[in-house]
Amino acid sequence: MVRRDTRVSVTLNAPQCHDEPSEVNPAGPFLSGGQNELMFLRVCVLQPPLLPTIGLNPYLPTTETGEYRLVAITSYVTEPA
Repeated sequence: MVRRDTRVSVTLNAPQCHDEPSEVNPAGPFLSGGQNELMFLRVCVLQPPLLPTIGLNPYLPTTETGEYRLVAITSYVTEPA
């Protein structure tokens, strides 16, 4: 979760991915944001393919362990009180 200025273009570096339940190691302090602040929330997980030979699965990039990187990104602005 990162705070960004609404007047500046957003550049996000590569997310940290975890392949198994473990202690989450955030890149920095976790702050939920204040009034009128633009926040980006990003989640990344490594997942083994369910059906590796069907559809686009054979063409998608995998990690060295054969898992897919699944990344979800969302943003929100905290409304004033």
